[in-house]
Amino acid sequence: MHKSANILIADDDPNMLRTAASLLGRCGYNVLTASDGAAALAVFEQAQHAIHLVISDVMMPRMRGPQLLRSIKSLSASTSSLLISGTLSGAIEGGAPFIQKPFTFQKLLATVRDLLAACDFVKIEREQALARSRRVAAILHAQEHQSRNSIAAE
Repeated sequence: MHKSANILIADDDPNMLRTAASLLGRCGYNVLTASDGAAALAVFEQAQHAIHLVISDVMMPRMRGPQLLRSIKSLSASTSSLLISGTLSGAIEGGAPFIQKPFTFQKLLATVRDLLAACDFVKIEREQALARSRRVAAILHAQEHQSRNSIAAE
């Protein structure tokens, strides 16, 4: 079991978000939260440490769960993911693991443990470090370009 794993939970239901984060936190996981998919993507991109598992509600404002997971997989293909939903059942696009709400805490914890057991932590950390360095390089390049334009305008 990887108790030092970092988990990001995205859900627009504040009670679900708070409860899942609290329970997983008490089990020793480091938990970050977001109230919608767009906020979750921002948290993922700005995280100081690698996020090993993303748990996302399927239906959320601004960015649905499957879209969030596709965006995260484009940054770190090895990051594990789990979709949850109270309105959908059956197969989910993209084949991400899925559990139906309402679920027991034991079901969530067992699923989280299984997903983390299959994670390649080193590969995830390498992918996310590379994505962070690319973002920093892009920001520096944009700032340099802006500086040159402002000097040229003078």
